[in-house]
Amino acid sequence: MARALVTGGAGFIGSHLVERLLHRRTELYLAAVAEHSPVHPKAADFARRAAERVPVAIASGAAREEIEAVLQSAALRALFPVLVAAEDVTRGKPDPEGYLLALRLLSEHTGRSFDPATVLAFEDSVAGLRAARAAGMRCIVVAGTVEPEQVAEAECMVPALDWSIPLLGGWS
Repeated sequence: MARALVTGGAGFIGSHLVERLLHRRTELYLAAVAEHSPVHPKAADFARRAAERVPVAIASGAAREEIEAVLQSAALRALFPVLVAAEDVTRGKPDPEGYLLALRLLSEHTGRSFDPATVLAFEDSVAGLRAARAAGMRCIVVAGTVEPEQVAEAECMVPALDWSIPLLGGWS
């Protein structure tokens, strides 16, 4: 009989060491973000132009501290009145919990009710696409980490997040 052992690595490393390594990774990431924003200028322009036209929110699987640092480094934080991070949900993507929470908080913030079918989500992963679709939202996938055949249920796949996306023509 064949035997196998599969581990994510934490089984061989003490939990205290894992916590220290994760903390150090976060420190290094935050320092790098403070030095140079990872947000492409066209993506920042897109965010500003979208926020001028419709309410915007973030529903991310990343940690709040990291999201906040990225938004601050790109001078975009004020655009997003609602930010849902990994620590705000009990189930991550592809579960729709983060998207549904962001939509509820955005509704509370604006005093308006939003039908998920009228919301356009932007994603860069298959899990994110599935979460947006499960929440009842339309979704555009930004290329980079997924293959086109993996995202057939998306509205479209675009090479980058910028204002040239065809579906946005009516927003101008």
